[in-house]
Amino acid sequence: MFDLLPDSAYSPPAELDPEIIEAAAQTKTLFQSLPNSIEKSSVLSTLGRFGKHSLPKKLIQRGDIVLSHLDARLPSLQKVLKAAVLCRNHLVHGSDFDLDAVEPYVDLMTDSLEFVFIAADLIQLGWDAKAWGQSSHRNGHRFAEFIDAYARSIDGFIKAYKG
Repeated sequence: MFDLLPDSAYSPPAELDPEIIEAAAQTKTLFQSLPNSIEKSSVLSTLGRFGKHSLPKKLIQRGDIVLSHLDARLPSLQKVLKAAVLCRNHLVHGSDFDLDAVEPYVDLMTDSLEFVFIAADLIQLGWDAKAWGQSSHRNGHRFAEFIDAYARSIDGFIKAYKG
């Protein structure tokens, strides 16, 4: 979902050194001349993302928006988001990640991603999340359910996740 947001939803990426830009351009030219292969496509895909925000950087920025209003209600949120990305990468790419340790917290990670995606947009649209977070909410409101579930799960997650 975070890749669907326009670039304007994020701060501009850091400027790359001219030497790095030139090396990437030379590498791209070299790989474009090679026969088609999975490896060639992988390298060209990576080079195409050069100088752009990665998913972890996008999550950190959106998480910071939420934490600027709800930090007391969401301790260690950035750690949960980082683990969620690593878990996703493990499931998609087979990268090194201890899925067994965090398997009981997959719902927490998924719900945290969804909450950050929605709440960051609402905050930027003017929602007073800080005032909302300081009051008690019930009646099955999805955000209140998330905050309650987060509070019940975060200590166990922190103990299980060693990242």
